[in-house]
Amino acid sequence: MPIRKIANAWQVDIRKKGVVFRKSCSSRNDAVKLEKHCMKCIEDGLPLPEANCVLGMTSEILFQKTADKYWSDSDWGLTQIRRQDKILDVMGRNVPIQDISSTMIDDVIQHFKKNGASSSSLNKISACISKSLNLAVDRGWLDRKPKLDWIPTKNGRLRYLIEEEETYLVQRLTEKNETDCRDFFLFLLDTGLRRGEGLRLSCRDVDLDKGTLSVWETKNGHPRTVPLTRRVKNILQTRIDTEGRLKNKPIFNLTEDKIRRVWEWLRDDMGLQDDKEFVLHSLRHTCASRLVQRGIQLQVVQQWLGHKSIHMTLRYAHLDTQNLLDASRVLESDDKFMDNMTG
Repeated sequence: MPIRKIANAWQVDIRKKGVVFRKSCSSRNDAVKLEKHCMKCIEDGLPLPEANCVLGMTSEILFQKTADKYWSDSDWGLTQIRRQDKILDVMGRNVPIQDISSTMIDDVIQHFKKNGASSSSLNKISACISKSLNLAVDRGWLDRKPKLDWIPTKNGRLRYLIEEEETYLVQRLTEKNETDCRDFFLFLLDTGLRRGEGLRLSCRDVDLDKGTLSVWETKNGHPRTVPLTRRVKNILQTRIDTEGRLKNKPIFNLTEDKIRRVWEWLRDDMGLQDDKEFVLHSLRHTCASRLVQRGIQLQVVQQWLGHKSIHMTLRYAHLDTQNLLDASRVLESDDKFMDNMTG
């Protein structure tokens, strides 16, 4: 049968006179028209349309299908949908998906760059486009995905999660029943511990009454104490029992391979597979960034993270806008003093 229904598309499958042709369409009517056109091409010896692209599928339709599948019920999704809309305003809403090329994507990125978008924002735009193209390839609507370039950020691997990404992380890992990894990721995010430090943590290292944990094996060789947020305290309370304390069991019974596989799945699910800076260590950067953004002194952040040198902590100094505001108020006070002196 030359036309058949598969998933959300109608597939034309023709095998005639040594010619094998297969292509998907978004509706049965389009499939019938395509079949007639292809049969005539074969009879007349004319070239056939490009295989594996959906007839009538445009950039806007593809983006809508991506939003319906991945982003319809979360704050993170709403952010992505708004980003999609801005991309379509530049790319065009009626572009056939087979015409979306690396050059076209580069032009979109350059437009946003000229309008002041940061490297991080440009990479999020690329990731948003990439998610839709991956869906098109997975569904057989496109034969292959155009190459997307990634833009290095000035601060190396100082990638941190925004609140919408954190919310999406919790939601998707809960839905996937990956609660162990979910709790471990949130633990790293709120404590700023390195992956190895978190995996080595045992029941005896935690003092729930004081609300602290002790890290004995550290990168700089100096043990440190880290306070617990309410969220981390709740996570640990469900994992620490009397037997665990007596046997000094690890709190998180996870392997490196399990963590890697779940993180890679999460990154792909978020459409960030091309974001080379979205690594597990981003959770530590997120903790540090939030501490600095909320006015915690850099020396305290250094102690919290266990940095041997303050120079490591200074990478986050540009986020400390509160100190800059305080400094401006000092200058304003000096201005008033001078006004009084000259008045």
